[in-house]
Amino acid sequence: MQGDPGHGVRRARLARHTQVWTSAGGEPTGSSGWRAPDDTSYAVAELRDDRVELLLDEDHARMLVWVARDDLARALTRTITPRPGLELGVGAPVIVRGQDGDVAGIEVLADDLRVITTAAADAIDDVFEAARPPATAARDHAYDQPSLDERVAIRARPDDGAVILAATVAWVPVVEHGRADGWVEVERAGVYVRVRGWVRADQVQTGTIGGTGGGHGYGSSHRVPLPVGDEACLYDAPDGHPIGLEIGDYTRLSYPADADGWHWVMVDSPWGLLDVAVHDLAVGDGAADAAPVWARCGD
Repeated sequence: MQGDPGHGVRRARLARHTQVWTSAGGEPTGSSGWRAPDDTSYAVAELRDDRVELLLDEDHARMLVWVARDDLARALTRTITPRPGLELGVGAPVIVRGQDGDVAGIEVLADDLRVITTAAADAIDDVFEAARPPATAARDHAYDQPSLDERVAIRARPDDGAVILAATVAWVPVVEHGRADGWVEVERAGVYVRVRGWVRADQVQTGTIGGTGGGHGYGSSHRVPLPVGDEACLYDAPDGHPIGLEIGDYTRLSYPADADGWHWVMVDSPWGLLDVAVHDLAVGDGAADAAPVWARCGD
């Protein structure tokens, strides 16, 4: 679980958060319901008919969890170019709106753009393989950066009747390539959607700074802070199986387990707080106040 877990492996993203298992044979944890699925993609460790094991990299921890395969989103498994000026990359999230033989009508909502087009049905699956984990699309905040507001259609030609390649669903930065008769040729190179087309000149803005922000925290009564060391092993239960490790020294909310040297700690996730176990090897060495010596997975 160290190194680059996304390099050259299968990946998937979630369409919904229903429930999650920290062990294949254990009881599931239901979703807290506050977090909607996003563009995050996860490395796939194991694929079964009804379950998939994903590598979760969040809240200073890296660990394996199981989800229902029905919870996976559909995505493109190869890069496609439906029209000149439009390219959709591997992993682009897909909603299938219909299918006629081997061709599917699809909607892609990514990189602050909406694309309605078609794709070969065999280019769509719930698991895809990318050379690397997708990066986050850059959002240039320079004052002189050309940009488009939401609900702007990017067309194939400088004509109000031309085919719409993509439409913005939020503020997006663009690169300007030229002008012609009241139109501007722009390009938006996102992670999944790369489009080059035309918008009306009065739709191009400058001097606009876009961006969003947010965050969350969590607390839990009757839990005490516990400093857990870097690469401490995370287990599905006391005396159970290792499922992950800590990334860096981090203080977690905890409560005691029923086995000597074991603690339950809480790790945040898209499903809410998950309880996993850590093991203090110093317990039983005769020093009641000895500093914890965490069992490590990094070794």
